[in-house]
Amino acid sequence: MPAYNIGSPLFPYIRMNLGGSKYFEIEAINCSADHKYVQSAKLNGKEWNKTWFSHDDIKDGGKLTLEMGNKANTQWGTKEAPPSAE
Repeated sequence: MPAYNIGSPLFPYIRMNLGGSKYFEIEAINCSADHKYVQSAKLNGKEWNKTWFSHDDIKDGGKLTLEMGNKANTQWGTKEAPPSAE
């Protein structure tokens, strides 16, 4: 299963064409050199507490929204390791 790890974005917004009129967007709210830590995430409008997502999660398009901050949120993304770490 292909998986994508979530890291600190260097951009506030990107839209990727997945083909077949499907798009995947990433929005990083408050993204800056000082606000480089993920505070929370939503995938397709639902709270997302993993530091990764699978290709199946986005194959039909969708949106990942990241709320960024200047300090690490030590509670976000700590419950489930990405498949590549297993």
